[in-house]
Amino acid sequence: MINPVLNWCRLAWRLVLYSTLLIAILFLTAAMPLIAQGVETNSRQVQKLPANESWLGDFDEMATKRQIRALVVNSKTVYFSDRGRQRGISYNMLEEFET
Repeated sequence: MINPVLNWCRLAWRLVLYSTLLIAILFLTAAMPLIAQGVETNSRQVQKLPANESWLGDFDEMATKRQIRALVVNSKTVYFSDRGRQRGISYNMLEEFET
């Protein structure tokens, strides 16, 4: 006879494994249109502002200039530059916010 505690542990492990696989499949399925859209949006020209340009102002000035600045952390996942192209989660979210 199998120990009930061992049986419960096996059941819990299977539940965790299957739920993780399900979440990964759902995430990838939902991300596919965004990935395809990202390929198309990367081909357009991106306007870059000089980093040393001083700009003071609140929401009113942002609305008149129709530009925002975002301060992001430079890391391997949040924001990084790959061969001169901006990449990362923050960059992708700001691109989505722009559209």
